[in-house]
Amino acid sequence: MTNDGADEIARRKLNLAQRAMFKAGGVLRVTDSAQAIQNLSKLWMPLGRRVVIVGGGLVGLELAEFLIARGREVTVLEPSDKPGRELAVVRRWRVLDAVETHAKLHRQAQVSEITAQDVRWTDAQGAPQRTPADSVVLALGASTDDSVATALQACGVPVHRIGDCADLGYIERAMHDGHRVGRQV
Repeated sequence: MTNDGADEIARRKLNLAQRAMFKAGGVLRVTDSAQAIQNLSKLWMPLGRRVVIVGGGLVGLELAEFLIARGREVTVLEPSDKPGRELAVVRRWRVLDAVETHAKLHRQAQVSEITAQDVRWTDAQGAPQRTPADSVVLALGASTDDSVATALQACGVPVHRIGDCADLGYIERAMHDGHRVGRQV
């Protein structure tokens, strides 16, 4: 994305004071430091106090954990009865414990509507529910995408499909695939 594109997104989503803070961070090179960004995110984030995350997979649960650490009131609505199935067992236990201790995690939650004030959903028994929300994040999973690999291959470029291009496996699978293919070439 070009700077012009990023500036346009900032103009649409952030107020003048927020845009000035981001610009100052860039000029002072604060935004070049991952540690600085992590510390700043504890002071300010472009999300409301009450956050509903729709999807309790790897992305949704890890986001919930991140937001809990930053003092947000978090509710995770997972459509299945098995949240975090993409996570390794020990990691899943740890993140589920954190989320269930410090947030609300609803299994078999079917979202029917997202309004400006709340998220409307039904629970496992089909009873209608409402959860107040200042911000809603959709984290309903990932899928494979080999469109770039296919386009490169059509141009005659040798291609090795790894990571989510080959099969859904997130970062762990991508690292293993990259190691395997790196040894082969």
